Amino acid sequence: MRQRRRAERGTYSQLRDRSQPVVNRREIENKQRQLLLVGAAFIVAIVVTLLGYGWFETSFQPPRKTIAQISGEQIKLAEIVPYSALEAVAAGGTLSPEVGLNSFIRNALVRTYASELGIEVTDKEIEDAVISRFEPVLPDAPEPGNLLTETGRASLDLFLGAIRVNEDDYREWLAGTLYFNELANHFEAEAPEVEEQVFVEWIIGESTVTAQQAFDRIIAGEEFADVANDLTVEQMISGPGGVIGWVPKGAIEELDSVFFSEDLVLNDLIGPLITSAGSVVIRVTDGPSEQPVTPVMQNFLSVNAFQSWMDTKAVQSAFESEGLTLEDSQWVIDQIL
Repeated sequence: MRQRRRAERGTYSQLRDRSQPVVNRREIENKQRQLLLVGAAFIVAIVVTLLGYGWFETSFQPPRKTIAQISGEQIKLAEIVPYSALEAVAAGGTLSPEVGLNSFIRNALVRTYASELGIEVTDKEIEDAVISRFEPVLPDAPEPGNLLTETGRASLDLFLGAIRVNEDDYREWLAGTLYFNELANHFEAEAPEVEEQVFVEWIIGESTVTAQQAFDRIIAGEEFADVANDLTVEQMISGPGGVIGWVPKGAIEELDSVFFSEDLVLNDLIGPLITSAGSVVIRVTDGPSEQPVTPVMQNFLSVNAFQSWMDTKAVQSAFESEGLTLEDSQWVIDQIL
């Protein structure tokens, strides 16, 4: 009997030993399945996160991205979209988000500070501007009324729908434009009629090499006017022979230090100088003396005074901006096209 029990125990022990690997394999397989499930879940989580991040980067974040700050107010990327579209129309189709940003900033400044110069734009003036732009003008028709007609409203809605701009944004942009024009008129009216000036001639070459050639030819004995007629590429400010005429201080600001230098010697040739207009050779032949300011120089003075005022107000408002990235610009363009 004992021998049989020992034999049975031995047999049972052998069976248990043989079955042990089966249990281990099952446990291993279960663990492997669990690991696979965890791995799959992890991969799915990564994919979802990446997709979510991509959506955040391309759809959620851009419109809420701060691109500038003015008077403590943050300017979001989405805010310049209508300005970019409207400025593109005003420019004849050239779409530039940077121009849209500049327009937004310009309008914010002029609307904030124009009152310091006694300039206000009323709701009626804005309405009149809308009417003048969208009411049809027919021969022998009476003057437009104070409200848009159905025809004018249809024209306005068609225009706004075509460029995806709502009416509130359009009227805000239009108000800034009216403020800007009023300020430009203000500084134009402030331009002096008589000012101390010098009489200037210049030659702007198409390159530094050309300007140097002009300088050398005059030094060698050729007449300034002949060389100017031969080589200058600037004929909008100057007339024949490179003559600009009387120039007051502040009209061509980057050359004030030359025109009004205490060391200036009349009729001496100066240059070539690198300027924003190009490489220039200059001769001052008269002055300084008080002279009537020409309309061209009055315009230069008023534009420069306006720009100086804008620059001062930008500093006063603690304006900050790092500009637009390529991704920012592309996002704005995508919202318009």
